[in-house]
Amino acid sequence: MKNDINKMTIHELATQFRKKQLSPVEVVEVLLQELHTNDKYNAFITVTDDLARQAAYDAENRFLQGRPLSILDGIPYAAKDIFFTKDVRTTMGSAIYKDFIPNYNASVIETLHAAGAILIGKTNTHEFASGGTSDVGYFAPIRNPRNLNKIPGGSSGGSGAALAGYLCPAALGSDTSGSVRLPAAACGVVGMRPTHGLVSKYGVYPLSDTIDSVGPMTRTVKDNAYMLNVMAAYDKKDSWSIRASPVNYVEELDQGIKGMTVAIPYGLFQDSCEPFVFQCFEQAVSALRDAGIQIKSIPNIDPTGEFTDACRTIRICEACVVHEPNMHKHKNLYSPEIYEQMLEGFKYSAADYIKALRLQTVFKGRFLKALDDAEADAMMIPTMPIVPTDIGQREIVIQGHTHSVHNRLGLYTIIASFTGFPALSVPSGFNEENVPAGVQILPRPLQESIAYRIGFALENTLQL
Repeated sequence: MKNDINKMTIHELATQFRKKQLSPVEVVEVLLQELHTNDKYNAFITVTDDLARQAAYDAENRFLQGRPLSILDGIPYAAKDIFFTKDVRTTMGSAIYKDFIPNYNASVIETLHAAGAILIGKTNTHEFASGGTSDVGYFAPIRNPRNLNKIPGGSSGGSGAALAGYLCPAALGSDTSGSVRLPAAACGVVGMRPTHGLVSKYGVYPLSDTIDSVGPMTRTVKDNAYMLNVMAAYDKKDSWSIRASPVNYVEELDQGIKGMTVAIPYGLFQDSCEPFVFQCFEQAVSALRDAGIQIKSIPNIDPTGEFTDACRTIRICEACVVHEPNMHKHKNLYSPEIYEQMLEGFKYSAADYIKALRLQTVFKGRFLKALDDAEADAMMIPTMPIVPTDIGQREIVIQGHTHSVHNRLGLYTIIASFTGFPALSVPSGFNEENVPAGVQILPRPLQESIAYRIGFALENTLQL
């Protein structure tokens, strides 16, 4: 077992720590060696050797005294490099901030540290977390451990690659248009976008405040639930933070999926995804049926695409406001692709933005009505319409039509982004090039436990 320390899950590590069969110090040393010798994916920007070692010694002492802080005590994790970390470089994947060192921690970093989790490094990201390919930015490109010629998804591509490459057992990502779920699907791992406001965004560099969410990424559903158990907390420093009743997502897994119904809007994706993605999706549907879940087909919830367009309007309008000062001062330090993307935001009027916000309210109601009408617990759709493309590729042909890779990648993840409701991405299959596909489970707001229970059943049935 000790020969595979880097492949152990949170659950396995926590069990070994409590039996005193393994120590946090051993685990951190193994992972640091992996990070310095085997990161051929360019997953990390900064490795926090000294901080991680000290935190590991502190955790080991707590275990020796029989006083662990939480289930995450001694567990190493990585944070996407837009999470502020005190006295540790935080770059946003940009030349502008390549030497920026914050003087405080993001709230979620503080929360994890208080639980004893050990920050082992900062993961690479698409520049300013504003893209789904993770091949643009000062430290780019990031490579997919499943196939080094492919993108890892984005913008939390470094976190996805770190997990798939067995460089850490858990990682933090941010999700605006799908930046936790896309790399989860592209790298064959698990990613949760929680209900908007459930996890604090304070100290996380923004892209779109109305849509941004912070979520955990792991290799298993149970590990993801362990992370969210700790991360979900009200934060008075974050104006978007919500007060929610505590839920033990790990214990909820034991309730199983008996009597559950999953709704599927086939019209949303059947004609717009690659055949392999659809094949994997149908495999997931069969797995859920085998596990005892009832499947119901429902109408397309965005037949004209107006809600998808509205979400993109909000995202780019808010992003350009965030970036306007830097665009004036540091135009030459932006990657051209990101600079042009931000310029797009200035083409919209205030009326366009307000109309998009109003459509967001309408779409939330439509989503909930679709679940209510179907008497369903959650919806399921593919995470991405395509499998990971080649690094640098910008166009793709699907069913005879040429599309922008960037626009295709987030086509289905935008649904949960626009509602602000939770979405869990889990693997659904691998093709002959070892490139994965994933599916999303979308429940009602604050029902992350429903998504976890369905995802857990899917994971156990597919056994990928």
